[in-house]
Amino acid sequence: MRRAWEQQIEERRQEKERAAEAQAAAERARADDDERRRQAYEADEAKRRAHVAEWRTALAQQLDELRAREREAAECRRLAAEQAAIQRQVETIEAQRERVERERSARQLATYQRRQHKVQLTRRAKEVQEELEEDNRRLQQMEQLVREQEEVRKTVMRWSR
Repeated sequence: MRRAWEQQIEERRQEKERAAEAQAAAERARADDDERRRQAYEADEAKRRAHVAEWRTALAQQLDELRAREREAAECRRLAAEQAAIQRQVETIEAQRERVERERSARQLATYQRRQHKVQLTRRAKEVQEELEEDNRRLQQMEQLVREQEEVRKTVMRWSR
């Protein structure tokens, strides 16, 4: 009996040892499982941080590109406004040039017309002068004829007497 009792004690001790070992094994398994979960969490967290860093880098690059596009757009708007201002200046200058050309043409026409009028007046004055000279010459001829007729009449009257 004693032996059976010792045997029972030994079995209980071994059972306690097995239970303690099983509990220790379970605790080690839990600890290992917790460690694996912690490592997996840390790995996931590292991946998440890497993704966040990639996203930040991509976002920063996109912001830089957007700012560059905005600068280009602002430069294009500035150049377009400058081009429009230049175009307005060109149109204004062209309108002034056309106005000056019309005024010059009008002055040239007026000068030409004055010259033509002067030439016509000069020619007409010359014609009138020539006509007057011709009339004077004819008048002198007529006067000469009248004098000659008077002479002839006087002579005829003297002879008839």
